[in-house]
Amino acid sequence: MLADDVDEAYAALSEAKYDSSPEALIQQRQFDYDNALSKKKLAHQYRCAIAEELSSSQPILLEDVTTSAAISFITFVSLKRWAKEVYGMDILEEILPAALGVKLSKEKYSASQVKMPWEEHQKGDPDPEQTWYISARYFARQAIKDKQIKILTKQKLSILVESLMAKNGIKQKDGKAYQADTIRKAFRNIRFTI
Repeated sequence: MLADDVDEAYAALSEAKYDSSPEALIQQRQFDYDNALSKKKLAHQYRCAIAEELSSSQPILLEDVTTSAAISFITFVSLKRWAKEVYGMDILEEILPAALGVKLSKEKYSASQVKMPWEEHQKGDPDPEQTWYISARYFARQAIKDKQIKILTKQKLSILVESLMAKNGIKQKDGKAYQADTIRKAFRNIRFTI
């Protein structure tokens, strides 16, 4: 699946270069390709770490002995514990209760209570006129941090952020994606540096 994403992103980048598309579009396609490639590399690192953990003398990860398939499966609970102990991150928060057959009340457990990184207001930023400004600023900083943009202009940055927001489901109330020109409004009074 991730390999397909890399192949599709590479094909889109190649097509944009071949068609002599505008530089901003080529940079967006390059960003999409690099992003897909880094996800694939990260997945490989996790897969190797899991294999190493399973081969240790006392692994934290436990194989599900209830399955009789040729492929072994890891239990959700042990994967969650391993991720917390080794990487310090909480995973499977939304699917674990359902997988364990646990029913939690909406007051006690709600996915809306979990904030994504792009929903956190950056200290020092001016108050956003609209809530989606926070997300736009977050993705702009990520693009700069990941060095996906060579020359920093708010116009080029807004084009990259447009695709990132759409990929992460941040859309207008009518379901349409935010356009680059609209996204630039979120960058007012913000200084981005490479």
